[in-house]
Amino acid sequence: MRSLSVYFLTTKRGGGVHESVRRAIFAAMESIHPDWTLQTVDAGDQIAALDPYKRIFGMDGDEVYGWMLQKGWHWLDHPMRCLNNIFFYFNYERGVALFAEYWRQTQPDIVISVIPWYNLGLWDSLQRVKPGTPVIVVITDLADNPPHFWFEPETGCHWVCGSDKLVEQALSLGISSEKIHRVSGLAVHPRFYEPSPLNRRLARQQLNLDPDLPLGIILFGALGSPVMVEIVQRLDELHQQLQLLCICGHNEKLVHRLRSLSTRIQKQILGFTTDIPLYMKLSDFLIGKPGGISTSESLVTGLPLIVSCNAQTLRQERYNATWIAEQQVGKAISSFQEIVPVVRTLLEIDERAALQNRIAQHQNYAVFEIVDLVKKIAEQKLNS
Repeated sequence: MRSLSVYFLTTKRGGGVHESVRRAIFAAMESIHPDWTLQTVDAGDQIAALDPYKRIFGMDGDEVYGWMLQKGWHWLDHPMRCLNNIFFYFNYERGVALFAEYWRQTQPDIVISVIPWYNLGLWDSLQRVKPGTPVIVVITDLADNPPHFWFEPETGCHWVCGSDKLVEQALSLGISSEKIHRVSGLAVHPRFYEPSPLNRRLARQQLNLDPDLPLGIILFGALGSPVMVEIVQRLDELHQQLQLLCICGHNEKLVHRLRSLSTRIQKQILGFTTDIPLYMKLSDFLIGKPGGISTSESLVTGLPLIVSCNAQTLRQERYNATWIAEQQVGKAISSFQEIVPVVRTLLEIDERAALQNRIAQHQNYAVFEIVDLVKKIAEQKLNS
C-alpha cells in the first residue's frame, strides 16, 4: 500500500485527554508505519476567528475550559456546554467553510478526530472538497453524552468504541454496525506497555521514595485539581503506612501549595512530567478523577483506582466511575471525605491483590488495534 497522509483533529489547550490519545496513536503509527505522513490540526486554531470566548474573556474556548478545570469549577461545565451548542449552531456554516478550505489545501487521505462536537462539521467540510475521505472518530470516553457530543448518526464517520456501552449507544442511534469498531479499551501511549523497572526498590530510591512503603499516586489530569490538597491533608494520619506522589501537571500554583504544606506523610510533588508510565509502575494504587484515559493507563499498568463521582464530576466522566465499580477494578466514592478508610483497605495486601487480579483480566491493546483499523479502512478506500 502506498504512503498515507493522515491528519489528526485535536485540541491542545482544553485539558489533556484528547492530546494524550492523539499522541498515543501518533506514536504507534510512527513506529509501525514510518512511511506514513502524519499531521496534527488544532480545531481551535481553524475557527479562531469565530470564537466568542476570545472576544468576551480574552481566551479561546479551550483555554477557558482548561482554566475551569484548573480552578476546580466543574459546575461551569454545563453552562459551557449550552454556550458551545449555541455557538456551533449559529456559526456552523462559516466553520464548515473554514475547514473545507483547509482540507482543500491539504488533501488528506484519512482524517482521525479525537474530539467531540466538531465531527458533524468535520464530515460536512470534507464532503464539500474531498468526498469519500474516510473520517475515523476515536472516542476518548467510555460513554457518549448526547445530544451532538460524540456520535453524529447522519454522517458516514467510522466510530472507534472502547466499551460495550458506546457500541450500544451507537446502535441505538441507528449507526450502521459496519461503521462501529469495538476495540479493547481506550488508546494508551505505547510507553505504558514497556516492561516495568527490573529493580523496583532501586527505582524508587532514585526518586527519593521509600523503597518499602506503599506508594499512592495522586493524579488529576494535565491541570491538577485543588482537591489534591484536601486528599493529602486527610491521608496525613496514615503517615506511618503510606507515602504519596502528587503530580500536578501544568498547575504551578498547586505545586507550590502542596510543597509548602506541612505534613507528616512523606510526599513527592511534581509538576508536568512525561514520565507518568514509570511513576504508575512504581505505585501501588492511584487516587484521582474518573477520567477515561487515566483509568485506562492505570489498568494497563495494573494499578487499582480510587475515584470520586458526585455532582461536581464532569458529565462525560461519570459513567467511568460506574464502570470502575461494576468491573471491581477500584473504588468509586462520593466524596474524598471517605478517602482514609478506603485507602486503609487498599493497604491490605490481600485486598490489593484481589483488585490486581481483576485488573489483569482487562487486556487493552486499543492503540495498536486502531493503527490496524486505519490501515484496513485505507485499503478498503483504495480498492473501492
